[in-house]
Amino acid sequence: MLDSKVAAAEVEVMVVDDKGNDNGANVSFTHDLADRLEPLKRILPPNLATLIPSLPPSRSPPTTAAPLDPVTTSALTVPYSLLHSISKWTRTEEGAVALSANSLNPRSYEMVSLLAGSITSPERKFPPHKTGNNDPLADARREINDRKAVVTLINALLSIGGSGAATWYATGVVGWRNEWVRIHSLYSESFPS
Repeated sequence: MLDSKVAAAEVEVMVVDDKGNDNGANVSFTHDLADRLEPLKRILPPNLATLIPSLPPSRSPPTTAAPLDPVTTSALTVPYSLLHSISKWTRTEEGAVALSANSLNPRSYEMVSLLAGSITSPERKFPPHKTGNNDPLADARREINDRKAVVTLINALLSIGGSGAATWYATGVVGWRNEWVRIHSLYSESFPS
């Protein structure tokens, strides 16, 4: 019983913060979210129930086609902190009893379920993504990387040629026949270690 009172007090504090003292994060208020919150209006505490907005009825029947841009079609928003308060209330003892008395599934009011299909802060215009083309050092970095690639290639070719020449010289000094000298030189060039 004490836990229920503490949780209800936390919900009330959260709602007071929703009246403008939060960070301003909103969530698009879709028809699915409105349908999910509608049964809660009569069982939520009055301070939460009055904050849930109502959507006008949908003018068109639901279709299976892809929806239009959700940012332009949904102008209504609901504060994220209100959804958080509702989710918090449903996890209290009082909330669980009220939901079960009305045959509602408490799992339908977890934050993940409430936020499904919603857009965070659809009314905000975020700055455009800046590409790397405006970076003045990008050309210098690209040139340095190209030079490193050329130097690496020259180093590899000189290493292969050098190991073949060293093998040719060493086998010739030992006195091997020309056939064996050529075979060992080609072998050392093909598989440098």
